[in-house]
Amino acid sequence: MAKTKELSKDTRNKIVDLHQAGKTESAIGDSMADSIEPLFTHKVVDEGDDVTLSCKYESSAATSNYLHCMNNLELNSKKTVEMIVDFRKDPAPLILCDSLVTSVECFHFLDTTITMELKWDQNIRSLTKKAQKTTARDKAKLQRVIHSAEKVIGFGLPSLQELYVSRSRRRAAKIAAEPSHPGNELFRSLPSGKRFQSIRTRTSRHKTSFFPTAVSLLNSAPLTPR
Repeated sequence: MAKTKELSKDTRNKIVDLHQAGKTESAIGDSMADSIEPLFTHKVVDEGDDVTLSCKYESSAATSNYLHCMNNLELNSKKTVEMIVDFRKDPAPLILCDSLVTSVECFHFLDTTITMELKWDQNIRSLTKKAQKTTARDKAKLQRVIHSAEKVIGFGLPSLQELYVSRSRRRAAKIAAEPSHPGNELFRSLPSGKRFQSIRTRTSRHKTSFFPTAVSLLNSAPLTPR
């Protein structure tokens, strides 16, 4: 895959027009069909100022010829990156305009982080980090979705706050019961053995973080009769 920036709006329109013209091959001449033929074996995805070329990895000459086929599109090799999904060792480098294209292990495209190993770990981390920035307005919108679902299915569902409390308690209980966990030492039992020692906090940000909140939730949980 090759990705570049600094493509003019006119160039992007030409790429889209070519792609649409390829769907109506009967309406174009033979000369135009010859220039559009590579579009049936290659995929061009346009997102804003970025254009991604997805094709079988062959040689730099074949890739360069294909790029020239698309209305003489020229790439700036210094601002172009390449990601190869190939489990063989030491694939041949890509050279454009006598310059070596930088090879990257992952890049963000279409709201998805794609890695050369085709693993989801980094994409999940980026989505989790993005979800942690939600505001009160976003949570209210999600709560309205839950209310709408309740009307459709005909019975009540737990609210977002109830889900947060139950899952935080479950996770905290697992950490407190696992001595090898790095956060286990934060769950110190009081002499009575029924509650945990509260974590001292100086800022509201620390107070609302996971571990102080988890200790408070465990202490406020109803005791199960023995």
